[in-house]
Amino acid sequence: MNPANAKPALCIVGGQEQTTPTSLVHKALRNVARERDWPVRLVDAACNEEMDETVALVLLVGAGSHRARRQFPHALIASEDPASKADLLMSGNVNLSVLQQLMSHAAAHWRRNQKVMELFREVGVQRQRMRQLSDIALSLSTQMDFDELLETILFEARRLVGCDAGSLYLIDESEGSRSLVFKMAQNDSVDVPFIEQHLDITPESLAGYVALSGQPLDIPDAYAITEEVAYRFNRSFDQQMDYHTHSILVLPMRDHRDQIIGVLQFINRLDPD
Repeated sequence: MNPANAKPALCIVGGQEQTTPTSLVHKALRNVARERDWPVRLVDAACNEEMDETVALVLLVGAGSHRARRQFPHALIASEDPASKADLLMSGNVNLSVLQQLMSHAAAHWRRNQKVMELFREVGVQRQRMRQLSDIALSLSTQMDFDELLETILFEARRLVGCDAGSLYLIDESEGSRSLVFKMAQNDSVDVPFIEQHLDITPESLAGYVALSGQPLDIPDAYAITEEVAYRFNRSFDQQMDYHTHSILVLPMRDHRDQIIGVLQFINRLDPD
């Protein structure tokens, strides 16, 4: 199941004749879940092995925890059986306050685990994109002149990311100090009056921050950047060209020695998936 936009769920896992709860604790836990508008599922442990990332709390009824951990990777596992090796051992006494706290703890644990998995997936996607960009650059570098190569790299990078516009910056150290050369810009919505510029590398600009830190920036709303971060969004292009920048992805460009040689900036992703 896809966890996106899903509510946390309670799942009762047991054998074929055990998934209908009979104890007071089981019934009370189901009632608390329904009060919170959580879906409640009954699963036969012997017949169902489909992974479900939407489950936040698993109640074991005569079943072991090993299979449940694989099947419900983001969930807390609870049981009344000490031999189950569950995360939480529940007593037979019904205490609604404790059950409410358990549900809240399970929901927080579920959301935290989902966020960690999302970050892992995002990192994997970004690494894959950078490998693809490196492969493109290597395959093209022997076939065209430098400016044509940069234009093709930016075009192919925008195609891979799926965005409306993009720009490319190179780090220049030719005069004894480092600067960013605004080398190229592409935009499918407006004609860009491009002029190559040399810019100071400062953490206040998005490209400068990435060039200095080596860390990518993934900004869903350029106009909602908080005051807590060092970088700022320059709105002058939007104001001059009657354009509206929404999302921005800024990535460092690295050479074969893993040294930062430039920055790619992508604007207004077209396909969020």
